[in-house]
Amino acid sequence: AHEQVLAGAKEHLSAAMDKMRQRIERTYEEVEERLLPRVVARQGDVDSRVDHFVRVTAPEEIERGQQLMTKELTGMREGFDMENAKVKQREAKIVHRIDEHERRTAQSFDDNKASRTRQIAVLKEELEAGTRRLGRLLGVAGVAAVTFPQPARRRKDRQSLRRKQN
Repeated sequence: AHEQVLAGAKEHLSAAMDKMRQRIERTYEEVEERLLPRVVARQGDVDSRVDHFVRVTAPEEIERGQQLMTKELTGMREGFDMENAKVKQREAKIVHRIDEHERRTAQSFDDNKASRTRQIAVLKEELEAGTRRLGRLLGVAGVAAVTFPQPARRRKDRQSLRRKQN
């Protein structure tokens, strides 16, 4: 009886294993027939999309980014060049104004010197004329017009002027 139970259990176990094997085989067949082609097709689609991204999309994006950066850098360079030109133009105007100011200042000094020289000459003439008139009015002989020496500009002229006065 023990052997019969054991034999029955083996048969039952063998039958259950056969059913399980058949189910597993049907599942594999179903996966291979129905699911695997979709997974393979999806993998092909994913591979083609990755390949398209790597070969087309990424290089296009890189090129577009480079073009954008080149355009921005070119714009910045042009802006720098324009600003640099403006600075140089301002510097040239400043230098011109300084040169013009120096020229006007030198001219002003020359004009002032000439004006003072003329005023001194006029005063000298008026003084000489007044001295002569005074001498004629007083009738004093020997009163001559006062003469003023010209300012000596050189050392030799000053030395000769001093000798004449002594």
